[in-house]
Amino acid sequence: MKKSLLFLLLVWLMPALALAEGGMIAPFAEATPEAKIAQAIADSISLPCAFTDEAESADAANQMLSDPSLILCDTQSVLAASLQGYTDEDLRAAMSPLFQAARSPLVLVMDKEAAASFGITDAESFLAYIQENEYSFLLARHINADAIDRASTLLSNELPLLTDYFLPEEVLPSLHAGDVQAGIIDAARLTEAADKELLLLCTLGEERTQLYPDLPCAAELDMPVCQDVFLGLYMQNSGDQALIEKARALLSASDLEQTLLPLGYVFSPLDQAAFDQQVRDTFADYKRYMTAEGLFFYEE
Repeated sequence: MKKSLLFLLLVWLMPALALAEGGMIAPFAEATPEAKIAQAIADSISLPCAFTDEAESADAANQMLSDPSLILCDTQSVLAASLQGYTDEDLRAAMSPLFQAARSPLVLVMDKEAAASFGITDAESFLAYIQENEYSFLLARHINADAIDRASTLLSNELPLLTDYFLPEEVLPSLHAGDVQAGIIDAARLTEAADKELLLLCTLGEERTQLYPDLPCAAELDMPVCQDVFLGLYMQNSGDQALIEKARALLSASDLEQTLLPLGYVFSPLDQAAFDQQVRDTFADYKRYMTAEGLFFYEE
């Protein structure tokens, strides 16, 4: 009841909370699902939105660090970029997480024809096959550190799978060519590709997602649970506090679900405290993962 009253109050206050200054920066090519979502979020909080030319997280983060009126909209890729030293300052200290807006689940996939040749029809038969034929399958990794590569390392550390590196755009063609037997694709890319030759085995979260309600999740299958791609808002620590509070209030009252689902994302709002903890946990996890992979060097 309290949540409903708060929602109605925020909706009533929306015109008064409209943001008259500031802007959003997003490191995405304009045709991507993430760019469309960033634009929708910016529109919902009355901010102009700009996209970086090279779609680089570090470039966008550096612009945010240089302007206290800029909000950054990005995935956890910005966290990896900072750990690798690509940002002007260490974002663990210089950046404040504001709000998580959406998540795109990760999906374990195979080529349908290849899967059929191995007698694999679903996640359970996939797991049975790789247990009986240890290290006979290649699982695609990404060349750069990101949510999908992190998931690939978790799976390959706990399941009898070999791995090989690919650019993100190479994974689907390589699956169909037989160069790799399994891959992890986020729901946004799956939606965009509309690839009917893929067998979707399972999602990799701790619960089923409304995007694929018939697919089991990793937790059901006793597989490693992997973090979805998450899309959040960030600002420098000295950012405009009035702007931050107004943005949070407007986003809390926004209903982005109908915009997000066709793009392979689900509306998954986390307030500042919960999102801040998630970002801290992700920084710590990525530091461990990237150190093990030689992408981050030990610090005291």
